Amino acid sequence: MVEALRGVHGLDDSQKADPIIERFQKMFNDRTGPALNEDDFNAAVAEAQRRTAEKIPPGYADADKGEPYGDYLIWKQILLEAEKRKIRHLVFITRRREGRLVSIHKR
Repeated sequence: MVEALRGVHGLDDSQKADPIIERFQKMFNDRTGPALNEDDFNAAVAEAQRRTAEKIPPGYADADKGEPYGDYLIWKQILLEAEKRKIRHLVFITRRREGRLVSIHKR
């Protein structure tokens, strides 16, 4: 599955041994939130579809992909986890170079 995702997101083999990612993986091992349950996942996908149709970020720029909801699902899970943990400041690190995920979310 990981290899399939690499292909979908354009990750090549040169990115497998990224020392920065390896450090973050060690730092955050077992410190990530759980996956969405089925009902929450289905609701998030429905919301992502609506947002894609209305060109509301994140994720609408991926509308031409087979399943364009990844950016929204990541964003949604980050916000849910931050709310659950009462986190006020958060950094999300990605390899993407286009600025579509750049956002400041204030509560």
